[in-house]
Amino acid sequence: MYRWFQRYADEAENSAATPEAPAPTANLILRPVSRNDHFPFEVHLAVRYWIADGVAVPDPFLVAQAGIDRRTRPVTRQYPITETSRVRRELEVALSAQKEVESTGVVAWATCLGVSSPTRFVEVVRRHEELRRQETIRDWEREAEEAEITYLSRLIDDPAKATAWWFRQHPDEVLRLPEIARIFQTLRDDLAGRARDEMGSDGDSWDEIFAEFQRRAEPSARYLLGHQLNRILTEHELGDLAARARMLDGGLPPG
Repeated sequence: MYRWFQRYADEAENSAATPEAPAPTANLILRPVSRNDHFPFEVHLAVRYWIADGVAVPDPFLVAQAGIDRRTRPVTRQYPITETSRVRRELEVALSAQKEVESTGVVAWATCLGVSSPTRFVEVVRRHEELRRQETIRDWEREAEEAEITYLSRLIDDPAKATAWWFRQHPDEVLRLPEIARIFQTLRDDLAGRARDEMGSDGDSWDEIFAEFQRRAEPSARYLLGHQLNRILTEHELGDLAARARMLDGGLPPG
């Protein structure tokens, strides 16, 4: 029993006397580009390596540094300089594996001790990103507004749909539907009349082009135009116009 305690005490004493391994120090400092070529990171690395048996390399540390450099740059290239903490984590993972540098016999790995960027550059990039976010928001708002305007314009061009849209907003006012339908009908007619007036009496118009086409074209050409027009109107969910188009030249088969 005494011998066991003595051995345990000796091991504890030897363990306490063993100094802790010194913290790694940077032996490679890189300035790889970030997502933007004009704003690099500063990366501090502790590079380590070993050499395969039977391999003679004049400067294995230089080879190891080159290998770590090549593995570092694809990682930093993915991130802006505002993401220094994330880049350090990603580099720690990417560089921790022991990998041979091409076919040199030098196997290298590294510990990422720190990643930094100049504060003035970080602020510039942050302001730029904020401006891009604001611009994107404005673009989305404009697109939403234009889509709504287009939708409402199509409703105005179709009094029946416009009336149905109004009724959906006011389901308890069914008795007003005839009045609302007349309002939308009058609105469409007024807008169409203004459009014709703006074109001028001597100006050309689609109505005149189609009327002249009906007068001058061969029956086969009129049939082809009617068939194509029917297909386009049907594909764009304008079934009422497609039905009216089929009445031209004595009617067309659906589709």
